[in-house]
Amino acid sequence: MVKVKRPRGVYIKQKLIDAINAVRSGKMTSVKASEKFTVPESTIRCHIRKPNLRVGAGRSFYLSGNEEKYLVELIKSFDDIGFRLTKPILNSIIGQYIGSVTTDARFTSKYLLFDLIVFFIVVFF
Repeated sequence: MVKVKRPRGVYIKQKLIDAINAVRSGKMTSVKASEKFTVPESTIRCHIRKPNLRVGAGRSFYLSGNEEKYLVELIKSFDDIGFRLTKPILNSIIGQYIGSVTTDARFTSKYLLFDLIVFFIVVFF
């Protein structure tokens, strides 16, 4: 059996936010908000049921803008001191750094900071 692809609803992000706020405030039902703001009813209801859903596509970021800039400067500084970064070493540095600054469960470990310190000692001394 062939899977039928349904067209995705195309709507403006701000209209979705307005529709969610209208339903949450009790000004209208999800059906009325769907008609007024041209956003799918199921999308509005889903965001009402799960308030922690983000409005917008894509994954959340692991690093803030400042943390990312710092990591880029750190990587550039390795080049300045003449340290050659191979792909495995770079992956290790980035993984260790993300693990030390994020609260994401996939990167948290009580040994990550220790591993990062040991890595730098082994590499530089």
